[in-house]
Amino acid sequence: MNLKKFSAVAAALATVTLAAVTVTDETPRRAPQPGVFRIMFTGNSITMHGFNDWTIKNLGWDRQCGMAASKLEQDYVHLFAALVASARNGERIEISYNNSNAYKTPEGRATAERKTKDLLPDLVILQTGEGAGGLKPEEFEKWCAEYRAMLESYLALSPAPRVIAVGLWSPTKTGQNDYAAGSLEEKVEKAQRKICDELGVTFVSIARYAQNPACSGTGTSGGVKWHPNDAGMKGYADTLFEAYQKIFRK
Repeated sequence: MNLKKFSAVAAALATVTLAAVTVTDETPRRAPQPGVFRIMFTGNSITMHGFNDWTIKNLGWDRQCGMAASKLEQDYVHLFAALVASARNGERIEISYNNSNAYKTPEGRATAERKTKDLLPDLVILQTGEGAGGLKPEEFEKWCAEYRAMLESYLALSPAPRVIAVGLWSPTKTGQNDYAAGSLEEKVEKAQRKICDELGVTFVSIARYAQNPACSGTGTSGGVKWHPNDAGMKGYADTLFEAYQKIFRK
């Protein structure tokens, strides 16, 4: 989904209240607000996917949420936001979105960075990396540079948000906690972790859920089945919340 459509989906959800203090809000702001905690989710179809006649006909996909979740409230974005809300003593938790695929072009990157600057999030969740392992060496090197630049753009904000980067989703169905040594998945996560460590960004892997057969396979088409279902989405949310708790206890 391109950035324009991605933002349109978010805007369509702007008045949806999913919990007493959790809302989607993409109103620009100049400074953090007391009693408000804004989370920006930068990701791909796992984070948000809209629908139209084509997706209904060809993918069996007919809703706006992280793909393969049964409904909006069950995707990882909203499960995680609800967990954060429960930990922040009634603060208003604002959800906003950015599209990680937008960073593939200079124009898209400029638009995405401008949006992040305008929204000034308190926390950024970066969900990306799917497909990077199959790139040619020079293309993978470029991808790593773009990944680093994405993280650096968040850290350059004033005030800088906290950032949690999550590894890639690859449903191998092996049941293992980690991706196999020497696999394309391990290659990507090793690079992600190294970059995050160098920048002081928290990195978490979702491999144990991605490789659990119970966490994918829901839907009527291969594309949807590949994505995390409700169990997989809960795995994302729980993993991110564990990282969140460590960061905000400091």
